[in-house]
Amino acid sequence: MTIRMRLILLAASGMLATLLIGLVSYLNNQSTASAMNDNQVTLTAMRLHLEADMMHDALRSDVLGSLLVGLQKSSTSASQIQADLREHADWFRKVLSENQQLPNNAEVKAGLSKVKPSLDAYIAAAEKIVAEAVRDPEAALQDMPAFDAAFSRLETDMEALSELIEQSSAQATEAAHAAIATANMSIGLLLLLSLIALAGQASWIIRSIMQPLADALTISDSIANGNLHIDVRTRREDEFGQLLTSMTHMCGKIREVICGVALTAENVASISRGLDLSSHDISKAAADQASSVD
Repeated sequence: MTIRMRLILLAASGMLATLLIGLVSYLNNQSTASAMNDNQVTLTAMRLHLEADMMHDALRSDVLGSLLVGLQKSSTSASQIQADLREHADWFRKVLSENQQLPNNAEVKAGLSKVKPSLDAYIAAAEKIVAEAVRDPEAALQDMPAFDAAFSRLETDMEALSELIEQSSAQATEAAHAAIATANMSIGLLLLLSLIALAGQASWIIRSIMQPLADALTISDSIANGNLHIDVRTRREDEFGQLLTSMTHMCGKIREVICGVALTAENVASISRGLDLSSHDISKAAADQASSVD
């Protein structure tokens, strides 16, 4: 594998790790947001249920107030009592309807459905007594046991619903905490694995570069010191393998050039010696001829 491919692989690994961390973070954020939304739903359901419980007691107060008005033991007008009763009954139905429209779990929805008939019976009993209390307080008093029974049934259903909502809230809170913990753990683990993988890959690339670079420097120093008898055998197929092979070929070429220069110098020296001998012979012959003439 070439150095270029190794560097590309390292960059691609970093990009893949970043992509994976981003994807896991996105999925964890979605899971956490869903858990937090479920928790918010249960908190809203609990708030509406508390308002309904307040209206439950307010309707009872309206009934008792109407009896006092009928017995002429209260200065509140009958119309005011009836108006309060309508307001509280409408508010009771409103909060119960809003709670039913929330995306609650199946148990809470079943509990809300169970409360609806008890609520209608309770409101009907309250409206009957308030209407009778103005005309016939004694008849209204006789209907109180039925009203109290309706009150008790609704109270029982409301308590059961309250427990279901509290359990749902606890489960949603636990799920939110679990989602956050899972998100932190998964991101931390993926980050650690990515760092280990990238560090290992970077170490491998550094070793694959530094070792042949050291070999190349050693060969360069040998050439600089005059050692041209270098024959490097390498199995590397990357750029450093090509460099080491080229340096071996370079040493061979330099040896050939030097050998050629040395051979040429030797030939020139031989010719020079021949010329010296010829010159010496010519000088000697000239001297001998001059001596004979004398």
